[in-house]
Amino acid sequence: MKMMQVLVAGLLTCLLWGGHAYAMATYDYFSDAKITFSLLWGDFTTTVTPSSSGTGQHNESTASFQAFDLQNYWYYQSVRGTGSAGDAALSQSGTSAARNDFYTLFTFDFGSTPTDFTMTYTDYNQDVNSSTQLPWNGTGEYVGGSTGTQLLFDDQGGPWYTKGQPNTFHNLAGQHTVRLWTGTESTAIAQYPYVAPEPSPTLLLGLGLVGFAGIRRRIK
Repeated sequence: MKMMQVLVAGLLTCLLWGGHAYAMATYDYFSDAKITFSLLWGDFTTTVTPSSSGTGQHNESTASFQAFDLQNYWYYQSVRGTGSAGDAALSQSGTSAARNDFYTLFTFDFGSTPTDFTMTYTDYNQDVNSSTQLPWNGTGEYVGGSTGTQLLFDDQGGPWYTKGQPNTFHNLAGQHTVRLWTGTESTAIAQYPYVAPEPSPTLLLGLGLVGFAGIRRRIK
């Protein structure tokens, strides 16, 4: 029986909240990673921990995806968080938060024969998109967050963070692990009505002096 080349395991979409379609503070954060091994893993387990929350006028969702090729020994995973807060009329305040952590643990058993093992961070990307219509000073609109990915061999970091660079471990025996994490965390806040900051007294004085000088020139 021919070995299956590509197995795609489902798209997991969690905790979708309803909200206004024209919210003004929006975010779309994405993180993915692909790794390639020189040998097929013996086993792997995945843990996905999505969470989202919101108040007032809000909308948010998290999604996770994974795929792997059993013949060419590569594995891919991605996470995305999207959401929004507020509305186009600038009348409905709200908050929105979405977080997604995707962990995969690979177990390799090299037995008693010393074996060379190579793994490559084939590709990884972080994409952050957001928009606001008002500045933030405690009122207005705010969007912030982060994305990331991490690859660990036996739960220790190493030089393989460089994209496309093979990393070889020599004379391995027994069981060893590879851990991959991708994650996003994002927040949107809309607080209405927006209160513009008052000009400082120094700025007002400077504007007054400029105006007075202009009047004097016109009088002369």
